[in-house]
Amino acid sequence: AMFLVGTCEEISAKPTKVAAELYRANRIENFDTCSIRLTLNGDVQLFVAYTHACAITVDPVVTIETEKSVIRYVAGRHIEIRTGERIEHLPLYSQPHPYMLRAFQSCIRGGTKSALCASLEMAREHIVAMNVVSETSPVIDVPGEFVEMHTASDHAPLRTIRDITAALQTCTSRKCLLHETGLASWSVPSIEKTIPSNYNHFAGPHPPRVTVTTHTSSTTRRPTTAASH
Repeated sequence: AMFLVGTCEEISAKPTKVAAELYRANRIENFDTCSIRLTLNGDVQLFVAYTHACAITVDPVVTIETEKSVIRYVAGRHIEIRTGERIEHLPLYSQPHPYMLRAFQSCIRGGTKSALCASLEMAREHIVAMNVVSETSPVIDVPGEFVEMHTASDHAPLRTIRDITAALQTCTSRKCLLHETGLASWSVPSIEKTIPSNYNHFAGPHPPRVTVTTHTSSTTRRPTTAASH
């Protein structure tokens, strides 16, 4: 989405502010579910809602609202352009990889302006946004009573968040963050962070609260507890 709303084909939109809610149902280090609001240059609002902790796969969808039309890109399927009562469908290639390789070949031989392909400069804005998301927002564990166990198609155990698909779809339809929907009692409000225009260093993920307790068998020493942020 940041690439699609860039000022030209060689530039992705620059993020200026971010508010993010990060959650996990799986026992992993990072998040598996997110609700993010980015403000892009030109005061364009971008809402992001993703999860891996769901029982049903929903293909990624990018919706862009302009002054005249609403454009929906459904990954691997089609592009829908709605202008008033008129709806136009543009099918996508079912096997896009040969075209991607040809574009890559053109970029290598003729430079990035010879074909539509990604560059490090385009990708940087996405990296900066995700860096600040990670720096600003803690990863919240979803309480166990809202986590359900299923079996994936490969027979592996699958941890899912109850009713998460409907909740995230509400986020995108209402243009709001997860806690603002009122559909996830375990969700936590986020803090908006301004992204420095000269951002050049990833300070690491938001530090979790860690509690360490040590015990000794000696009767002359007491257990000690240390907590840090």
